[in-house]
Order: sequence, then C-alpha cells, then structure tokens
Amino acid sequence: MNNDYLGIIAVIIIVVMFILAGLYRAYKFNELKSEGKIIKRKNNFMKYTEVFILKAMPFEDICDAIVNAEYYGTAKVYGSTLLGSITVEGNNWLGAFSPVDLDEPIYNDGKLMQAYQFAFLQWNPRGSNSFDMNIALTALEKTLLHLDPMTQVAIKRNSVNTKTEF
Repeated sequence: MNNDYLGIIAVIIIVVMFILAGLYRAYKFNELKSEGKIIKRKNNFMKYTEVFILKAMPFEDICDAIVNAEYYGTAKVYGSTLLGSITVEGNNWLGAFSPVDLDEPIYNDGKLMQAYQFAFLQWNPRGSNSFDMNIALTALEKTLLHLDPMTQVAIKRNSVNTKTEF
C-alpha cells in the first residue's frame, strides 16, 4: 500500500471520528434535555449574565436552596451569607451568584422584589464543559423558580476578554 492510500485512509478515519463525536454530543444533549437537566441555549450562553427578579426573602434561604440543589456532579457550590454571594465551581469554570444593588426598590403587586445575578467568571473556551455549565445554570434557574414561581429572568451580554495561549 502506498503512502497516498494511507493518507486518504487517515483523513477518512478523522472525518468519521468527528461525525461520531458530533452525533454523540447531539445524543447526549437530547438525553439530558429529556431528563430536564439541561435546556437549549445559545452556544455562547456563558458570555451572558442572567438577572433574576424574585420576591424578597432572606439571602440565607436563597443560599441554602442553591447550595443544596442537585447539580448532578457538575459543580461544587459554596455559599456565604456573610459575603452575600454564592460560588459555583466546575471543571475549568467558575460562576458567581449575588444580589444586585438597586437604586430604588422594586415592587410587584405591592410586594417587595429583589434582583440577583449569575455570571460565569472563568471558563476554558477549548474545553468541552459547556454541558456541565448548562446543567449547573439550569439547576440554579429551577431552584429560583421553585422558591418563587413568578421569578423573572433577563439576560445581558458581558464584555468578555479572552486570552489565547499557545
């Protein structure tokens, strides 16, 4: 067998591997979605901050609920009522949940509301950890909706600086 055939075979094997990897990723996404562990998001969802507006309640209650939520092994969650923030840490990524300081209080039907935000602070763009990040964010969203079914969510794009390392 000459080298031309070996090169063609190598290219075919590489293409087949990429196709199989894509099919597996799609299968895994659909499986996680049907289990309610993940939702469809933009590919760059980690570049957005999610702002949650929910009924006012002690941060300790929110902290306990988020720390004790089920993250399916994708994240370690640390809450600090003293610091008023929650850290969500995964494999090669880090996120933070914290109250938003508002200029004026928000009321909805006469009830005091509170705003919180969650943002991914660090992640490896070359890593295949977007599933884990999505699972953790979905778990956090579900937890807040459980605390207040009328929770409102808005997203805002962050200005993200990336460092390329070679």
